[in-house]
Amino acid sequence: MTSAAPQSRIAQLPALTGLRGIGALWVFVHHWNIFQYRTGEGPHSLAIGYLGVDMFFMLSGFIMANSRYDYFARVSPRRYRNFMVERILRLCPTNAAAMVLYVLALWAVPSVIAAAPTQEYAAGNFFASLLFLESWLLYPIGTWIAPGWSVSVEMAAYLALPAVIWIIRQLPGPRTAFALSAVSLAAFVGILIAHGEHDPNVTVHGGFLRVGCEFTAGAAMFAAWRSGARIPGAPATLLIALLLTGAAVIQVREGAFLALPAFLLAIPVSADPATTLARLLSGKGMMFAGRISYSLYLVHWPALVFWRHFGGLSRPLAINLMFFAATIGLATAVHYCFEAPSHKFARRFSRR
Repeated sequence: MTSAAPQSRIAQLPALTGLRGIGALWVFVHHWNIFQYRTGEGPHSLAIGYLGVDMFFMLSGFIMANSRYDYFARVSPRRYRNFMVERILRLCPTNAAAMVLYVLALWAVPSVIAAAPTQEYAAGNFFASLLFLESWLLYPIGTWIAPGWSVSVEMAAYLALPAVIWIIRQLPGPRTAFALSAVSLAAFVGILIAHGEHDPNVTVHGGFLRVGCEFTAGAAMFAAWRSGARIPGAPATLLIALLLTGAAVIQVREGAFLALPAFLLAIPVSADPATTLARLLSGKGMMFAGRISYSLYLVHWPALVFWRHFGGLSRPLAINLMFFAATIGLATAVHYCFEAPSHKFARRFSRR
């Protein structure tokens, strides 16, 4: 790591939006792969697409630390309340819109429910998904939109954000912050291996450990970045490529762990606008994918449910590519009709 002049605030990090878009697209094709190959077959690079969630968690830690580092320098009940309300205003309307659209589609095509397991579309499951409670219940119940579990556990990271900010503000310098980031990630991997898990893909209750360690790793990486630490772009990009290649090529489940340090390195490298990786991720296509990533994350699962029901998975690849394009179009509509207005309202609330 090298050092540059400390910065009081990083105003815009556009490449991280592009990075989020890659994560959402990877999760999308991963779930398509699950629907297509129920026995775990299919391309290994798609089978490990759940790693997009790990990228989200680390990105979230970095970005939330960036936006709230000074805000939570002094914590009060009012600041804490306003922060949580702002988070809810940003996340819940889009989720509610996706849920309502799903219900309307199921009402129009009741055969989808008839072909599903008995409890999959229970009313209790609906309200758990609507309120992001999938992972908080003592005995987890089914979820209408399966990826929603990750938003559910991320709420815990938001609740703990003032404590995370306090910890990283106490770090004496960039090396210590970088060490905390690495230790947080290593702790996650170590705990999983000790409990017999062979990859990072733990969900529901295990997701709290996943988000806790990875969110903290991302926040600590921001503390190092804010203190002036910089990772040389060219060698770091090469290392990231090697680690991700290893995760995609190694056919044993444990190979997926290689992607975690790759993501952790990719975030500060992408945050530096002078790097090639940052320039690539700041392109219009990547930025667009990042902007609609949350909407895409929510709507792609219902879209896959209907696509499978009507036999779309058995159609030629070209037809499936048209389905991908249509789903992205649906996500775009949800983003501009619901997500963007809710973000605007949340920003207005935050300014007040």
